[in-house]
Amino acid sequence: MQMLDTKLGACVKSIISKEGVKSFYKGVYSPLYSVPVINAIVFGAYEMARRGLMGNSEADMTLMQGNLYFSIMVLIHKRNDCW
Repeated sequence: MQMLDTKLGACVKSIISKEGVKSFYKGVYSPLYSVPVINAIVFGAYEMARRGLMGNSEADMTLMQGNLYFSIMVLIHKRNDCW
């Protein structure tokens, strides 16, 4: 294979020989379990913000309401970065 002659191929081959195929999946568990939790928090915050801004109306948000919601979501995501 031509790819195995490149530096990337040599690197992949070295990792597989030294640590095995499982080494490519190191660190996958943390995002796998934390991202759904963060998305659930964001979705819940979205619904709370939507209800707070619009009541129980099913109408679309106005531009100003959408901007306010976006600002709230940015604050939530920035807080999650600090954890």
